[in-house]
Amino acid sequence: MNKTKFVITTVTVVFAVIVVAIILRPSPAPDTVLFDELEHRLNELEQQVAKLDTKIGNTKLATGIRNIQIRNEDDPEETDEVKEEVMVRLQQVEDTVAQADQTLSAAIKERVEEVVGEKVDELEKKQDKKPTLAIFSEVLELTDDQRRVVDKEVWVAQNEVRTILETPTEDGSILIDELVDVIAYGEAKHPEAGQRFIKWLGRVMTEKIPGTDVTYGADIEVVKNNTRSAFRNELTEEQYAEFESWGVDPTDIKEIDNNPWADIEERVKQRLLKLAE
Repeated sequence: MNKTKFVITTVTVVFAVIVVAIILRPSPAPDTVLFDELEHRLNELEQQVAKLDTKIGNTKLATGIRNIQIRNEDDPEETDEVKEEVMVRLQQVEDTVAQADQTLSAAIKERVEEVVGEKVDELEKKQDKKPTLAIFSEVLELTDDQRRVVDKEVWVAQNEVRTILETPTEDGSILIDELVDVIAYGEAKHPEAGQRFIKWLGRVMTEKIPGTDVTYGADIEVVKNNTRSAFRNELTEEQYAEFESWGVDPTDIKEIDNNPWADIEERVKQRLLKLAE
């Protein structure tokens, strides 16, 4: 598209140079050199416009300068007639090019609006850091095979995270049970929501899984990194870069097949009902 605009600009400049050369000529006397040069430059102009015809869809821009005959005769009156003819024909070409320019500008504007609209839509979707599998696949433009791999890897990761959080702590409590309360209080915008979340997260990050030297949080992070590695192996470089810039936690992708957290989500709903009583 930029090349086309460049050609149009170049053609317009040539028009201006030719017209100025004609108008500013001090004497009506015939000048063989002048007309030879004018004829040569008009030929070049015709070639440029012909190329432009092809670029923008056969708008016949060259019609305005076809069959221009620059006569080189020793007759002042005919010389003036030639000047007038050239100026009229050049104006016709300028008008035709201007019309084509407007057509191109409208097409460019329409495409820009389309692209901008697509980008805005994408940015709105990327505001959600916990997207559904469908949205995740749409934004990254996953193929069907890639989507199946992502679906599988997310299921594996979410199931492993659940298993980790279901492992009893040293005092016998179950972190996933506490998480149900944390989520419910957060969704209900309960005054204690923030305090409960900080307390729960503190336990996840500091308490070690019994019989190991690894915290719950560190073990969960291993799962997430393994999932990221699986994504890197499956996605293209561009898709993976988009995934990273989005900042989505792979274990937070929702609405996958056979959601391993479906019953937990149902427990959260029941807890919300009790909080509302």
